Amino acid sequence: MKLNYQKISIAFIAFLLIVSGALSVNNYSAQAAQGDSVKLGTVVKRTLDADGMDYFQFTSTKKQTMKLSFKDAGKKAIGLAVVKGLTAKQIEQLEQETISDAEFEKLLDEVKVVALIDNMKGEDSIGQHTAYVGLQKGTYFVMAIGEAAEVKKYGNAYSVSLAKSTKKYVEYESNDTRAKATAMQRSKVYEGSLAFLFDDVDYYKVQVPTTGKLVLKASTKKRADFSMNIYDAKKKKLKKTTTKSGNHYVTTASVKKGTYYVRVSGDAYDEFLLHYQLKAYVKTATPKASVANKKGTKNDRIKVTGVKKGDTVIVYADAKKKKVIAKKKATSSTVTFKTTKLSDRGGKVYVTAKNNVLYTSSTKSVTYKKVK
Repeated sequence: MKLNYQKISIAFIAFLLIVSGALSVNNYSAQAAQGDSVKLGTVVKRTLDADGMDYFQFTSTKKQTMKLSFKDAGKKAIGLAVVKGLTAKQIEQLEQETISDAEFEKLLDEVKVVALIDNMKGEDSIGQHTAYVGLQKGTYFVMAIGEAAEVKKYGNAYSVSLAKSTKKYVEYESNDTRAKATAMQRSKVYEGSLAFLFDDVDYYKVQVPTTGKLVLKASTKKRADFSMNIYDAKKKKLKKTTTKSGNHYVTTASVKKGTYYVRVSGDAYDEFLLHYQLKAYVKTATPKASVANKKGTKNDRIKVTGVKKGDTVIVYADAKKKKVIAKKKATSSTVTFKTTKLSDRGGKVYVTAKNNVLYTSSTKSVTYKKVK
C-alpha cells in the first residue's frame, strides 16, 4: 500500500478553511481543527481520527535542527509532514474572518512542506524514515496521514520523536530565493528535500575563496530528473558540465573568488517529495602543460602554466598517480621542471595542482612524442 501524500496538502488547506469558518468542524477531525501544541525535544503521543488524520503544532524559539522519527506506529502505515508558512497572527485573522481572499490565496502559496517521512518499506516508501529538519524561529505544523482501514484494525494511537539535534548541515526552508539561500560550508554534506506539489526549488549560497572549479555532488533517494544550476552574485547563470550515474549527480563550473548561488530543482515522477544530499567544494583550476622530449636527458622539460603562486604542482608518469616524476611549489603562474624521467619512445604525463585551501585540480593529461 502506498500512502497518498497529496492528501496531506489537501488536508492542510481544509484545516485553514476550518479555522476560517468556511467548513464545519463537524465535517472534519476536531483534533485537527484544534492543532494541539506540543513541545520540541519530546516524544509526542498522538491519536489518528477515524479517517486516519491528525494535526499538531510546535514552536521553534531559534534556528536549530530537529530529528523527526517514529517511535511507535502500532503496525499502521503512517506518513508525517512538517509544514511551515502559518503564523499565530494569520491564524487569528482566519478565526476572526478578517483575512481577505487575496491574503488567503497568498497564504496558501507560502505554505512549505519542509520534511516528509513514513514508516513503510520497499517501493511503497518514500525512502525516508528519519529526517533532520532545519528549523527557523517560528511555528510549525506536523500532519499525520494513515488509512482508515488500518486505524480500525490496529487502533488509532501512534507516537513520534521531535528530538533536538546537533546536526548542522541541513537546508533551512523556505530557501526558495537567493535572498533566503541556505549558507553552505564547503565540503560538508547537506540534507535537503524538494516538495513537487508546491513547485519547490532550493537555493544555497557558497563562498569561493579563489579561482578554481566549483564542484557540486548530489545523490537522491529515488530516481529523479535532478538539476543544479550555478549563478554568480550578479545573477548570471554559469556554464556548467553535469554527469549522472544512477541517482548520483556531479555538476562543475569555472569560478573566480566570490559568492555563488546554487539552484536545486527537479522532478521525481510520481513522488510527492524528493530527499537529496548535496556537497559543494572547490578544486584548484586545472593547469595547462607542455612537454619537450629532446635527445639527451638533460634537455627534457615540462612546462606548467595557469597555476597560482603557492600551488603545489605534481607531475606523474601514470594515470593512477602513483609514480611521481617531479613536484614543486609554484613561485609564479608558471612552473618549469627539468627531468630525466621521460621515455625516449614518447608517452604521457599527468599534471595536477593543489591550492592549500582547495581540493586538488582535475588531472591534465599531456601526450609527448618520442625523441627525434
